[in-house]
Amino acid sequence: MAEEKSPARTLGFKGLSAQVAEALSVCGVVVITRDAHGCMRFDPHGATHAEINEMLSRAMQANLNMHDEHVRAGAAGEDAQRFQRELDALANADAMGALQ
Repeated sequence: MAEEKSPARTLGFKGLSAQVAEALSVCGVVVITRDAHGCMRFDPHGATHAEINEMLSRAMQANLNMHDEHVRAGAAGEDAQRFQRELDALANADAMGALQ
């Protein structure tokens, strides 16, 4: 049985982000992958280190926000939902204190 090749293997990982940038007509791309063994690969293109750090920071913030929304929507265990309610209550209390 032949091993199924991923697009990254077919295209070659190095330079994949340049191909993605061209296909999407964008100036900066970061491709991050994780294989079945947990090995991560990173291929940035078209951005400075500072711009890459900004892209990654914004992506992490967006991911955390999506996670919080999923927890609030009930897509997590009871412990996670209880913890999120406690965090939300603290944030609301801080916001109310700032208004006074």
